Order: sequence, then structure tokens, then C-alpha cells
Amino acid sequence: VGNTTLRTTQAPTAGGSNPTGESEQARANRSMRVFRDSRVADNCWQQVLRQNPALRSGSVTIQYTVSNQGRFTNIEVMNSPDPRFTQCIRSRSGGIAPMGGGPSASAQITVNLTAS
Repeated sequence: VGNTTLRTTQAPTAGGSNPTGESEQARANRSMRVFRDSRVADNCWQQVLRQNPALRSGSVTIQYTVSNQGRFTNIEVMNSPDPRFTQCIRSRSGGIAPMGGGPSASAQITVNLTAS
């Protein structure tokens, strides 16, 4: 398959605060780090590349919500290079360890997918 690199840019889309002391903005920012560190997007990209080595480099935007229980939900993938990539992201995001209780927050990450 060759080398793959994954770069992310982060954009929180939440605001406000709650009684736990963590603002929605802080939770959105933390969720982006957790999502990136989970390597879900990288692992899914590598899997799809093995299935279809003709895929080209590109970028996708992944939007999601972190529930007040800390689970990643409502996963949407824009500009997906392959339906299997979207399915993989949705499936594996459910396996990310919960972040713990706090405010519900939404965020999006732009992921640059590179095949070389």
C-alpha cells in the first residue's frame, strides 16, 4: 500500500458551559484530540486503500457530536473517497473510549488523506 500520512485541522462548533465546569468549547477541543489520537481515520484510510489502491489523496471533513456521556455520535463524513471509508469511520468511532460526563458538544475535523 505504501506510506500513508494523516493530517488534521480542527474546528470546534460549540459554545456555552455547564455545571461540571468544562465548557462546551473545551469539551469540543478535547474531543478533537481524543478523536485524532484514536487513529480511527488513519486506520480506516489504510484499510480502504488496501481494498482499493487506486484511490487518490484528498481531504474529508468529519463532523460528530460528543454526548453528555462522552460517546462519539452523529458521525458524518463529507467528501468521502469511498463508501467503505465512511462506514469504517462510523463503525470504529463507536469504539473510542468514552470521554466521561460533561456537556454535549459538536466538532468537526478536516483530515488530509495521502497515499504515496
